[in-house]
Amino acid sequence: MRNEALIRGATELFRASVAPYCKLTQRGMTRRITAAAPIKIINDQRDRRIDRAGLTYQLNVIRNILGVEDYALGLMITTNEEMKKINRKYRKKDEPTDIVALPVHEDLDPRQPLPNIPPELKDLGDIIVSLPYIESNCASLNVPLEEEFPFILTHGILHLMGHDHEEDDEAELMEAKEEEVKELFWRQLAEEARENGGRHPSAFYQNEADVSND
Repeated sequence: MRNEALIRGATELFRASVAPYCKLTQRGMTRRITAAAPIKIINDQRDRRIDRAGLTYQLNVIRNILGVEDYALGLMITTNEEMKKINRKYRKKDEPTDIVALPVHEDLDPRQPLPNIPPELKDLGDIIVSLPYIESNCASLNVPLEEEFPFILTHGILHLMGHDHEEDDEAELMEAKEEEVKELFWRQLAEEARENGGRHPSAFYQNEADVSND
C-alpha cells in the first residue's frame, strides 16, 4: 500500500498537469514514446474497457524512464476472484490483492545496473493486477483510477527489477524511485496532451463513444 505522502504528492501533480484532459477522447493521438521490446496485455475482466494503445503507451513511458525499454513485459488485468487464486499460488495468501509481480530474473539488485545479458533473455516478467481491488482502493483513498493505475504499473515493474519494501531501507529506495517516475511520467503525458489538443493517452476508455475496434 502507498503511504499518505505519496498519495498527496501524486494527486497534486496529477490534478495540476493532466486532470483537465481525462474525459477527452484519445483518437488521433501521437504515440511518440516507443520501445524495442514487446508488451503482452491480457485483459481478463469485463468491468472496464481497456484502451490497449493508451495502456501500451503508458507502459512504454514507464519503461523508458526506468531504462528497460528493451526488456519484454507482460501485464494481466483480472478480477478479485482470479487474483485470490494467483495470490494463494504464488504468495501463499488466501486473499485478493492489488498486484502480484512475477519476475523472470529473481536475483536483481536494484542498487546495481541491470546485467548485460543476451537480447533473447531480456524479459522482465509479468505483472498481474486486480482492477476491482485497485478501484476499491481508489474509492477509499479518494484518488482517481486514472492516477493510481500508472503508480501500480510502476510499482510492479520496480518489483520485476529487484525492488522490494520488506525492510525500511528497501522501502525508502523504492519509494524514491516511484516519486522520480511519477514526476517524469506526468510531465510526459502533460506534454503529450499539449501537443494533441488536450488529449493524453489513458489506459481506459472514458465512455462508450470513445471505444474503437482495437
